Amino acid sequence: MKVTVKLLGKLRSRLPAGSGFGETTLEVGAGTTTARILQTLQLPGDETYLIMVNDDRIAAAELGSRFLDEGDTVTIAPPIKGG
Repeated sequence: MKVTVKLLGKLRSRLPAGSGFGETTLEVGAGTTTARILQTLQLPGDETYLIMVNDDRIAAAELGSRFLDEGDTVTIAPPIKGG
């Protein structure tokens, strides 16, 4: 099944070669979770991201249990750090 992944800010560099500006379409298997998308894109696991699926925010505790459906859009924003 196909899902769209949008990466914001500095995360765009993690998109596969040939991706459009800030987004790509991934072919994933049934049962794929938002956590698996993070692994596929090799995003550092020690960061806290803002993750949304179809504009619904996904809590960090739900990453491994939020299964994706055909046509879903996963948006990932980098952690905001400041001082």
